[in-house]
Amino acid sequence: MKKRFLQIAATALAIALGGCGGGGSVPSGNNNSNTNSPNTDTNIIDVREIENPRISIAGSSVTWGSGGKIDDDSYPGYVVDALRKNYAVTILPDKLNSNVVPVPYGGTEPYTYGRSLYKFSGKGVELSGTISGKKLYIVLARERDNTHAALVDVYIDNELVKTFSTKNDTPYFRNKQFSAVADGEQRSWDLGSAHTFNHIVRLNGNVNEKGKINDLGYDAKWPVGYDWLIFRKVTGNEVHHFISFQDPPAQGTKIDVAYDSGENIKPVKSTSDNTEKFLGTKIESLYGDRTTKDLTQPLHFEEGVDFRETDDRAVEVVDMGNDTAHSFRLVVKSVDPVAKDSTPELYLNYITNRMFYIQNASIGGFTAKDFLKTTGTTNIDNINAFNPDLVILESATNDDWDDNEWLAWKDVYMSADEVRNKITSAINLQKLQKTGDKYKVGITHINIKSYTSKSVTLDPDATYSNDIKDGDILVIGDFKGDNRRLAVRLISRWDNKTKTAYFNKDLHTEDFVGNVCQIKRIDKWVENVKEFVRRAREYNSNVEIGIITGGMPNMNARRLEGYREKALSFIDDLQAKYIDIYQATYDFTYNREPKKQLFLNANKSVTSTGAKRYTLYLDNGNPLEVMLARNFKVFVDGKQLTIRDFYVDGGLVKTWPQDVGEPLDLYNAKWVVKPSILVFEDGIIPEAGKDIKVFYNDNDDFKWSQDDTHLGTNGYKIYSQTIINTLFK
Repeated sequence: MKKRFLQIAATALAIALGGCGGGGSVPSGNNNSNTNSPNTDTNIIDVREIENPRISIAGSSVTWGSGGKIDDDSYPGYVVDALRKNYAVTILPDKLNSNVVPVPYGGTEPYTYGRSLYKFSGKGVELSGTISGKKLYIVLARERDNTHAALVDVYIDNELVKTFSTKNDTPYFRNKQFSAVADGEQRSWDLGSAHTFNHIVRLNGNVNEKGKINDLGYDAKWPVGYDWLIFRKVTGNEVHHFISFQDPPAQGTKIDVAYDSGENIKPVKSTSDNTEKFLGTKIESLYGDRTTKDLTQPLHFEEGVDFRETDDRAVEVVDMGNDTAHSFRLVVKSVDPVAKDSTPELYLNYITNRMFYIQNASIGGFTAKDFLKTTGTTNIDNINAFNPDLVILESATNDDWDDNEWLAWKDVYMSADEVRNKITSAINLQKLQKTGDKYKVGITHINIKSYTSKSVTLDPDATYSNDIKDGDILVIGDFKGDNRRLAVRLISRWDNKTKTAYFNKDLHTEDFVGNVCQIKRIDKWVENVKEFVRRAREYNSNVEIGIITGGMPNMNARRLEGYREKALSFIDDLQAKYIDIYQATYDFTYNREPKKQLFLNANKSVTSTGAKRYTLYLDNGNPLEVMLARNFKVFVDGKQLTIRDFYVDGGLVKTWPQDVGEPLDLYNAKWVVKPSILVFEDGIIPEAGKDIKVFYNDNDDFKWSQDDTHLGTNGYKIYSQTIINTLFK
């Protein structure tokens, strides 16, 4: 297969996104890396060889954002914005010359670029501007019933070159009918299609007005005062509207539903449509029901039931001739003959000289394996149907829950109180079993007896899997809230007799902190990623692939160290490109000067009492309780300590608070946010009376992710910048 990657000069992007911090480019890797930096092959092509690139960005809730949209609520939206602003001329409607005042609809229409949908009403409306290029792309919306469908003339350099209609050719139905007889158990029924509205529900002939199209958010509960809801659900390989009742109608109840149906076409395609007929009205819920086919069960609005993608039906293409500057003019000529109204209307999102077709192929909770299923609307087949030139797969974040395998542990016996108070996080245990009045605990942090630059020899009394092999992962160090304390290596040889792991990249004292090591395997994830790539290439042998394994994790909440190194070990064999988000988020976090001061008690003390541990307090007198505080600096009498001298305990962990009764096990542990506690290592404990000043990066300004997984504004910028810098050079 010809190996190629889309090439665009990255200078403009660095200017556009430079505010996200961490530098404008991706460094070659920190000392935790098991391999060299990601591959930087030069066998790439200029993006101009692909006139209008089609890019599918697949993944989990990290990619999904706030509903899978392609706007500022997801990092694919930031990718779109960077491409639109830097590698195409993009003109929003309010920047055009116009003989009328446009009506903005953008605030209520999320399936548009920049929330910039505008309505232009009336015969004779003129819009004009100048643009360079061979083609002009007019991106618009089409109303579902064609009441205001318009004919629009397009002039290039004062010459009429095209007339197009804004009519919507998708089926439109009025007063469709659905009927059923309740059996006393079923609560939901399929209406046969998505995009329904204007529902009239009758029970035994009586109209029930206590219902609506579901417009609720993620994991919403049934709204008070409503008897029925219209919601989206996958049936077969399609998304349909269902009607559901809070309580199953009594046996023998006659259910009749009258409704209209038809799809509003917008720049971004989705089965989530307006709750009323017209564009600009409220959008229905971005989430559908995730329950099984058992329609007797209550609803759970947690499922992203389809992908979002640029809709070809919303794009009118006009040939402008040679690749030079052109004047253009759009004139609303008249109503289309199909229109039912005398006022023609044009709903315009933007005009550009270049299209980028983007698919947000993500679903909250998804793994690489989930894309391999052969049913439904959210799999690799739906990605292939988009016919992408480039597919970017983000995974590992959820995969680890099922695909991580511990290969070494040491059994110790603890009381219930010791389990509650001494275990850093339940996710790091191989087992937890009640044995008499004690618990048998499988600790996966194994003591290191000795190490060289190319090996570690481990505790011989621990238990080791019989098939530890080349490619298994060593996570060396004790984390304790700081990824700088860890090093990752892939095993090149395992000596089972001496319990020694050998590796290829040198290990030095400064690479890690803490005399422990974990051994893990993620081969199931590797095989799922490889199968994803195989099926994408089976459909299109020339499709380019980018792989993302996620940002720098909180290792007490997600065990994601090692995915970066494992991906780099097989990425070249896949002829794919690794997108090093780990390194980008690492640099963003630790290349900043922490400025927020913390204190040793609620009275803002900075004086040592001689204690080993201090709960850290904000200047408002409250303890610091966040998912995970990062990048601490500690000074004792003005001298800065190193990360070998102290650590900060706390943050999000999975543990057993006192309200969890015995027996304790790996399944009844709870997620808890513990206060941040400064802990000095033995031999470093400051004497009473010494000055201790503590600084960290405040969450609101310096976190790429509040929970070290899902993205906020900083994370969106980092992900999109790293993708562009890696794939579009």
